[in-house]
Amino acid sequence: MSSRPVNKGEVWSSGTADQGGGKSRDGYRKDGPKGKSSSGGGPSVRQRRLKSQRSRRVTADEVGRVGSYCTCEEFDLEDVVDFLKREPSAEVLTFDDSVHFRNQERSEESVFVFPYGSVVIWGMDVGSEQVMLRDLKRFQLSPLREPEGDEFRYEYDSTPGITNEAVKLTIGVDSEETILERLALSHALAQSVKLATFERSVQETIMETRYLPKELAMNGKISASRRDVQKNVGRLFLDRHNVYLYADLLDTPDYFWDYETHEWLYSAAAKYLDVRQRAEFLFKRLDMVRELYDLLSQELQFKHSSDLEMVIIGLITIEILISLAKDWVEAIATLTLGTKAGLLIGVLFLTFGIATLFAVLVSRRRRQDHRVRMQNSLHSAQYIP
Repeated sequence: MSSRPVNKGEVWSSGTADQGGGKSRDGYRKDGPKGKSSSGGGPSVRQRRLKSQRSRRVTADEVGRVGSYCTCEEFDLEDVVDFLKREPSAEVLTFDDSVHFRNQERSEESVFVFPYGSVVIWGMDVGSEQVMLRDLKRFQLSPLREPEGDEFRYEYDSTPGITNEAVKLTIGVDSEETILERLALSHALAQSVKLATFERSVQETIMETRYLPKELAMNGKISASRRDVQKNVGRLFLDRHNVYLYADLLDTPDYFWDYETHEWLYSAAAKYLDVRQRAEFLFKRLDMVRELYDLLSQELQFKHSSDLEMVIIGLITIEILISLAKDWVEAIATLTLGTKAGLLIGVLFLTFGIATLFAVLVSRRRRQDHRVRMQNSLHSAQYIP
């Protein structure tokens, strides 16, 4: 895959690879064609020239752009690798938890794809980045409605790091070391944009459901229909599920357990991007969402029980009416409309009225108690969007 269409007849060569595709000393795998010329002999002059270009030393005045994006929930990395292997212009490096590839004719450009839907692109302009993202669309699982993105400029310096919106790579090192530095920084950039998708989703959910706790606090009940409340509860639950499902992705990547040399660089970038602090704040907001979820669940349960009560009261009323009608018919059939019949009918109507009034008062009292409990719960929870 390239950042621009390949011109017909343009000769692109693949990167050299280990014969067995095994791990190199730096902890990654090299995949792809073996780098032989089309005639079946050794490496061509063009390939040797490209190799020398890739191993050149950069100068301090070189600057570029690095863009980080989260476009979906997951990428199918196996399909990504299989696709890239068919592209003779790409050198594919498969790490434990990411895939790196670059165009050998433009060695400054490189792309890291992470399984949780993030892509970090180095050395391309905005147009080329968009072409790259479109090429990766076919491998997306559950694309996001609104992708997240961020950008920095990068430059070469004596010490790598990230400060003042500038990412710094070490000057005067070989291409493999540059890739590993970019990988460490890319992990932090990828986590940051992934975290941004969670932050936006939770914020949107809170803003769209904020009227519910306000109604409960003011009126002790919700004017929305049962179906609408259920949809909001489901969305709150889905947000919590998604964040906790990917919570381990916000920790230090497993890659650094085996290769600790560049962990400090990742940690510095993660600290600059406030990954840990933002994650902690997000989990606090999720706890707030959980409280709201519990309150709405209680309201749904109360609404359901209230509906059942009204049904039961209605059935009792119907039963009493049927009984009254039956007794009245029997009284008419056996007696004249005298004292006994009138007394019987009066007693039955009085009993019916007392029973109905009692049921209504009990139901109303339960509703009032529930409203007070809900208002107290909301005030104690201190729900703040």
